[in-house]
Amino acid sequence: MNRFARVVAFLWLLFMFGLMLSSALQKSPTMDEDNHLVRGLAFVRTGDSRLSLYHPPLVNSLAALPVALNPAVQIPVESDAWRRADWETMSNLVVLTRGAAADAMINISRIPIMLLALALGALIFRWARELAGPGAALLSLTLYAFDPNILANARLNTTDLGVTAFVFLAGYGVWRWQARPAGLQSSLLTGFLIGLALGSKYLALIFVLFFGLLMLVKRDIRPGTWKRAVRTVGWLTLMAGVSILTLWAIYGFGWDVPWPGSTARWPLGLYLRGAVDAGGRAGLGQASFLLGESSKGAWYYFPVALLVKTPIPTLLLLLAAVLITIRERSFQREDLLLFPCLGYLLALMVTSFNLGYRHMLPMLPFLFVYAGKTATLLLTGPSIRRIALAFMPIWLIAASLAVWPHYLAYFNEAAGGPGNGYKILVDSSIDWGQDLLGLKRYLEREGIDRVKLSYFGPDRPGYLGVDVELLPGIPPESDLWYDLRFDPQDPPPGVYAISVTNLQELFFVEKRVYPWFRAREPDAVIGYSIHVYRVGDREH
Repeated sequence: MNRFARVVAFLWLLFMFGLMLSSALQKSPTMDEDNHLVRGLAFVRTGDSRLSLYHPPLVNSLAALPVALNPAVQIPVESDAWRRADWETMSNLVVLTRGAAADAMINISRIPIMLLALALGALIFRWARELAGPGAALLSLTLYAFDPNILANARLNTTDLGVTAFVFLAGYGVWRWQARPAGLQSSLLTGFLIGLALGSKYLALIFVLFFGLLMLVKRDIRPGTWKRAVRTVGWLTLMAGVSILTLWAIYGFGWDVPWPGSTARWPLGLYLRGAVDAGGRAGLGQASFLLGESSKGAWYYFPVALLVKTPIPTLLLLLAAVLITIRERSFQREDLLLFPCLGYLLALMVTSFNLGYRHMLPMLPFLFVYAGKTATLLLTGPSIRRIALAFMPIWLIAASLAVWPHYLAYFNEAAGGPGNGYKILVDSSIDWGQDLLGLKRYLEREGIDRVKLSYFGPDRPGYLGVDVELLPGIPPESDLWYDLRFDPQDPPPGVYAISVTNLQELFFVEKRVYPWFRAREPDAVIGYSIHVYRVGDREH
């Protein structure tokens, strides 16, 4: 069974890479991929982390490595944008001004993220096998390798898959540290892995907090064991020191001001300033769309997103795993898989920073390993139960293949599928600008030489190769939202291409610009994220 499981695992990872790569090559650069690339490229080339305020540099730097090998791609350190640490202008100068070549740069930068995703899959297989055997390992890997949300984000140059991988790696290190007597080597290694997680994205701080709480609680810190408690605190202190040193090394041992207006420079000053900034933005909230309405965030946003975008087979297997845990009272053996995920989800729910399902990705590998335990039911119990359980991974694989290559737009069958998703969630949960290339191909195929465009993504309308009339789109402060060039109740004839995030007017509670279009079925849908309407005299 072990050899069979390893062979299938290798095939699954190979197939996963094929799905990621073939999908990525059909998609345009998404929102912020250019920003992530220029941040990483700037740090790799100069060692200066000034553009890395909003994200630590680890994942961005890994993604930028293959692009950095091209000497033609330069960082204009003499520009005013560099002096001001203006990463948006820098991304335009370094990436987007290259026109169609920008697609090639970003596609190349996606490869390291895909390789990181494969390494994560191998680690999921290993942890699940150590916990519950080869059958569980194979089931856990199947849930991961064919999950549309994983496939969607694992082939993009963003930090979401990166933080998912490094947080899970840190969790595995914590689990091994708990499972055997603490020592110097294990404490140093676990501290190093936690430092990598912290260097991947600020969201990792939440997981690290819960890892720390579990390590404190589970090391027999009880009355009468004070010597063991002192040793445990000592090992944890060493671990924390190694984590901080690793994080500082990721920043190139730089000294930066920890808050605006300060003149004193601290080690990890930029990380501290970025973490405070991220916490402030999470507290203030940002416009989000859920179930037809826009707001500054809702506490139930992420639970709803979890239910509508997680594949139904995965949800059913998780439910079965919970029932097994209750029956066997095995929560204490599985707390590292569940407790940090529950705490992380609760932390997301109390913020107003509802930016999409992707923020729940760090939970998924832990849940896949947890669900893998249901593989034991294949060998026991009534045949109807075994048949039903065996059908779950088949269902998942079929659903994953059916939505290819439009993984970002995946919604499960209970939510009405990807065609209905824009009515529930928008932004990075379905529409991140990934289908501009698909729109270009559609216009060429249909012989359309003029389009009225409302695009949610990196702003390159000239990329389409046709005459473009811009409609209200992003950025949200654009005057076009307030100075309408057409009657929203009676739009003039023409071909309209509207990203669904703009169609739902994400940034506005009062939706007054696109009601005419929302009330009609589109004439074409590009990758589930851009609706095309042909408005003619017959409409008036």
